[in-house]
Amino acid sequence: MRIPGNCGLFHGISAQEADDLFKCVDFRQISAEEGKVLIREGDSVESIWVVLSGSVRVVRSDSPGFRTIQAQFGVGEIFGETLACARMEKSPVSAIASERSELLSISYRKLIFPCGTACVAHRKIVENLIEILARRNLFLNGRLGVLSRRNTREKVLTFLAEKRASADSDSFEIPFSRAELADFLCVDRSALSRELSRLKAEGVLQFELNRFTFREIPD
Repeated sequence: MRIPGNCGLFHGISAQEADDLFKCVDFRQISAEEGKVLIREGDSVESIWVVLSGSVRVVRSDSPGFRTIQAQFGVGEIFGETLACARMEKSPVSAIASERSELLSISYRKLIFPCGTACVAHRKIVENLIEILARRNLFLNGRLGVLSRRNTREKVLTFLAEKRASADSDSFEIPFSRAELADFLCVDRSALSRELSRLKAEGVLQFELNRFTFREIPD
């Protein structure tokens, strides 16, 4: 099985070590069409998922017709680890394939506890998982910083400024359509469109579809 080179869960683990690891853990390779639900709200989550190709979106439905996009995961990234580690009986979120995707589902219990042969890969992968959990916590703190902004304009600018910093470029792409971005920022779609139009008219932003360019960096 080919693991993406940027997969943090397998950082520092050779192909041979990964093959040895797969001999002592329970795993499934899954093909998912766009829209396939991989984790449903209310499910008990017992696996860690790796995105081999495509992408997966984690969403939460707080009431009928109201949806919030919690996160988006691309090739090499993992999801479900927080729910599995927390041993939550009922997941508060759903994970849905954003496009046709290949995924790897690995049993959390088999992965976290050393196998009978005490292979080196097991120790490395547990260390990697702890690091990923720590980074995920930082991500969530950052998202809270975006959502805590007072209005739509501040939320948009904070979110896009973070994307600019991550890309280290004034031009960058985001993984959301306008409706999806509104769900991610927890704002009204019409209000988002109006604010983006204002920022464009003011010369702060230039954008086409999901590619944005900062023309003037706000204070």
